[in-house]
Amino acid sequence: MQDLSKISVVLPSLDPDEKLNAVIDGLLEYGFSNIILVNDGSKQENLHYFTDAAAAHPEIHLLHHEVNRWKGAALKTAFRWFLDNCPEGAGVVTVTGVRPQPDVIGNVACDCRTGEMYASMRPAHPGLFYGTGDVFASALAGLLVRGAPLSDALETATALTDESICRSLWRDTPRHFGVDFEGALPAYIRRVEKIFEA
Repeated sequence: MQDLSKISVVLPSLDPDEKLNAVIDGLLEYGFSNIILVNDGSKQENLHYFTDAAAAHPEIHLLHHEVNRWKGAALKTAFRWFLDNCPEGAGVVTVTGVRPQPDVIGNVACDCRTGEMYASMRPAHPGLFYGTGDVFASALAGLLVRGAPLSDALETATALTDESICRSLWRDTPRHFGVDFEGALPAYIRRVEKIFEA
């Protein structure tokens, strides 16, 4: 099994319920041993989910926002804590589904060696789309393993995901079948070739 001790998981949350415990238990069971849990201004009645989890698991580093500052600020808080406290940690932290505004969605990544942050945003599409996380993660990981710069890998993986959603909407594909990533692959391949031509 892969050693996950130098990989940190960022878990921002607002007003969680008991599902938070299930997520944490799953991460610990899988082998992650450094979880950065951010309370992004939750209501008083939900705070016990954070404090109970942190008290039960020394692997959790609990950070708080007094008021809700949105997911992007929660991620920045977690990234800053990571940079200040985990000098031996893995090199890249990526978070998907970031909504800086209600009509915009995208992905954020931090190069933990340099502290540089990158974002790739697109207009949000209405509804939920199955499989977008898998499409994004596969594209991003493949590019990073091949040595692509983080900024290029993030933009290219985001473009593939967005184009997969657009094709699904255009074709009116039933959403439970997942997004139409196959039709978006030719444009993805051209982008990948361009990255490695330079």
